[in-house]
Order: sequence, then C-alpha cells, then structure tokens
Amino acid sequence: MAQPCTQRYSVWNECAPGTGQVSVLRAAHRREPMGTFSLIVAEGHWSNYSNHTVKGLFDLLSDLLKSNQHSYKYAQFADPNAFASCIKQLQNKTHKYLYIGSHGYLDGIYGANAANPLTYTLIKNRINNLHGLYLGTCLFGRPEILTKFLKDSELTWCAGYKNSVDWIDSSALDLAFWKIFQIYNTQKGKKVELSMIESTLRELRSKYSSLILELGFNVAIRRKDKQGKEFIELAF
Repeated sequence: MAQPCTQRYSVWNECAPGTGQVSVLRAAHRREPMGTFSLIVAEGHWSNYSNHTVKGLFDLLSDLLKSNQHSYKYAQFADPNAFASCIKQLQNKTHKYLYIGSHGYLDGIYGANAANPLTYTLIKNRINNLHGLYLGTCLFGRPEILTKFLKDSELTWCAGYKNSVDWIDSSALDLAFWKIFQIYNTQKGKKVELSMIESTLRELRSKYSSLILELGFNVAIRRKDKQGKEFIELAF
C-alpha cells in the first residue's frame, strides 16, 4: 500500500487540555524558519464586489520555501498615494524585489479606480535601491516600458506582461518565477544578481515556453559588454 506523504503534515501525540489523556493531532509540519524571501508584494484592490487577492499564493510560496508565511512583506493599495506610502514604509536593505499585482492598461496600473492610476513616473520614483521589479498586471509590461524602467533606475531586471492575461495562467507563471528565483537567491552582489536572473529565465524557458509566449511575458536585463559599457537586453 502506498505510504502517505509526510513532508507537509505530521502526526504527533499531545495531551488533550484538562483531561490528562493523550490525543492524536494532525497539524502542519513544524519547521524552523529559513530567513526572508527578499520580496515586497504590493497589491491593488481588484474589485469592489469581491475579495480577490494574490496574498494566499505568496503565503503558500513563503511557507514552502522559507517554512513560514511571513518571510516577505505585503501591502494593499487603492490609489497612488497609498502605493507610494506603503512602498516607502516597506523598503529596506533586505527586501530588494518588488512585485506589483494589479489591474493594468497601456498607460499605467490602477488599484480601485482606473481614473486615478499609478503612472510610470510614480512607480519609477518609488523603486530606488531595488534590484528587481515584477509587474504582475495586464498590458503595462511591454518591452519598451520594461526597458525604460532600467534606463531610469538602478534595477538589474524588470519583468512584466504585454498581453491581457488570464488570472490563473499568469498566477501559475508568477509562482514558477518566484519559486525558481528564490532557489537561486542565496548570495549577494551585482554579478550574482545577474547570474540569479539568468538561471531563473533559463529554467523558465525550458519548462514554460508556451505559457511565456501566450501571455507575452518578458524580462529586461541590464548587462555589460566586454568594454564595461552597459546595455539592456530582452530575455524573450
């Protein structure tokens, strides 16, 4: 008979409160925390008629990779002022990557109101000291926008979608990206940073090429030629 998987769950004996009797409890397998996820998730308010959120996806990813759900930072925004405020508060020396999950269109990103969007300039002014930016939105992550973010900042890479994307399909690719990237995220430094994103994209390309093409996913990367001159290259 097949043995049950015990990686995520374990069973142990514990005294039932006030009885002195031993009862068998099933609970999440308790592991020691394994550090931070180096990630800030800023999520727009998707709808006034639902509680849709990507937080559960990143909670799961954090738990699986770091043994707790609190290794990344999370905030929700409804308008540009709220976005600017939460990014200012959450940025520090440890969390160097920003994921923005929200509605997007050709000229910007918005939380609760399309008439009051996060413009390119607003986002650009809030990504100081970050190494990577991931635009988890429809349409706004066009190659020219990804490239412009790198030209106007010190980002090593910027990722996003140029197409209007399905929630489930794009969430699957988001999770795959951050799962793979975090595995390589073990060292520091610009050269290591470039190696991390290159290794991540190599693995993504080998496993998810059809989904990448369908969603219009791309990543702009800052590189240097043999003479040390910087240039920007698109991964796909």
